[in-house]
Amino acid sequence: MPLQNLLEEVVDNVTKEVLKKEGELDSLITVKDDIVAYVLNRIPPQYVTSERGILHGQIASKYRIQQKTDILIGVYEAIDIIKRRRSTAINSDSGLSVSPVFNMLQHIVGSVADEETISPIFEVQVSLLFNKEIAKMIDPNWENPYITNPATRGHYHFWPAYSHKRMSDLDKLDFTIKFEHPNFESAAVKIELDIDREHDPEGPAVKKPYSVPLILLKPKNAS
Repeated sequence: MPLQNLLEEVVDNVTKEVLKKEGELDSLITVKDDIVAYVLNRIPPQYVTSERGILHGQIASKYRIQQKTDILIGVYEAIDIIKRRRSTAINSDSGLSVSPVFNMLQHIVGSVADEETISPIFEVQVSLLFNKEIAKMIDPNWENPYITNPATRGHYHFWPAYSHKRMSDLDKLDFTIKFEHPNFESAAVKIELDIDREHDPEGPAVKKPYSVPLILLKPKNAS
């Protein structure tokens, strides 16, 4: 049996689900393979050579939470880069010179699981708050609150927008992430983001994301 990278199918499925969820399926489906290749080139492969190896790898991969996070981050990075390139090309054709808008804040990624089983929880409403209000996202397509789902295995992903009026006098920004589900006790976690005011225009388009530790929710019927 030839070598097979188990993550090829995983990355392909995650990419298709993200494109569908974000409403980008029609505009980006032609470059889906480019997105998949971008992600696979940035995560360690998981090669197997037998059917037993495939089964073992598929079972084990369900519990690699960090790996799932890395795949999601990679997909969104690839989409962002493609959008920027398209925007630059359109503006060049029109005779305009427009640089991509840089967001001074990081992506925020994390996941939520059942405290008893450590399995992902779906249909959790995850809200990102700034000054006790729903934080504005960099783009209307970014959901806040966000509802976790099977496609992303309980992960959530925010990209808050920088506001010069509300944030320019601050060195760091305090956000709160709330978790609500009818079958679990509600929870909240506070995080602190730096403000990148010295962005290198020649550097990466997307900053390294802020990774929130795994959030465990307690079932309401737990003793």
